[in-house]
Amino acid sequence: VNCQQARATCERYDATQTPVFRTFYHGEHELYEGDRTVPAFASLVTSTLKTNVALLSESPFPDEKPWLIFFGLSQNCIRCEKRLQEVKKASILLEGLVNVGHYLCDDEETGVVVDALGDETPSLCPHYNVSTFPTLVWAPNASFFEVYEEHPLGHTISNFVTVRLPNVVLMLGKKKVESSVLPSQAGWLLCFIDETSYYWDLMWLEYRKAALLLKKEKIKAGLVKCSQHRDLCMEWRFRGYPKVLWLPKGLTGNNKRQATKDYPGDWFGPEMSRWVL
Repeated sequence: VNCQQARATCERYDATQTPVFRTFYHGEHELYEGDRTVPAFASLVTSTLKTNVALLSESPFPDEKPWLIFFGLSQNCIRCEKRLQEVKKASILLEGLVNVGHYLCDDEETGVVVDALGDETPSLCPHYNVSTFPTLVWAPNASFFEVYEEHPLGHTISNFVTVRLPNVVLMLGKKKVESSVLPSQAGWLLCFIDETSYYWDLMWLEYRKAALLLKKEKIKAGLVKCSQHRDLCMEWRFRGYPKVLWLPKGLTGNNKRQATKDYPGDWFGPEMSRWVL
């Protein structure tokens, strides 16, 4: 808020001496007095977001979704707390695609975990060969796992997982669009891209997420590389790339093409899928 232009707003929130930071959440607000650094702001935002990191007490399998499991300690592990914040960010970026769990290994030497009722269950830590903390494990099924050893940031973790998920995006050219997309009564999400774009690698991963989420609803996602299919891209008269279009179900041919809608939102897979649905 520029207090020179919105003086009344700043006075309302006691921001007469700037800069001042206030947090707003569910209709309430308060003065922020923490560190003014990017990590501090990121931790603040993460702590207010709804994440789906489950606290595990036993093996999560069998389960239809793959798992990303964070192994930490409940006491005397500052690195565990910091790393867990990044895992929570990753869980938001991977919404609807994978399960994310948090497992405490304080009793890993005994090989069992004792719950509040005194019941014992085998510890997951020896099963996944976890001996240092924190450790992040990618487990797509009960018989395979892979230790995450890349940079411990939420978006990096998300990218690591996404490239290991199935790619269900269909590569399209003019013939396939005319023979498979336009005649089909199914809904289609189409992306027209120039793959030389600096940001395309990250955009591609988000589009793959959207395609996976839409597949559950029997909606197909296609990709047209305009460097290889310039005639098709010129025919559709796009001014810039990437361009994401929704071709609604129940229509065919020119009616389907004329009913297309441009995706107006951020380049985020779960948001794309929500827009379509």
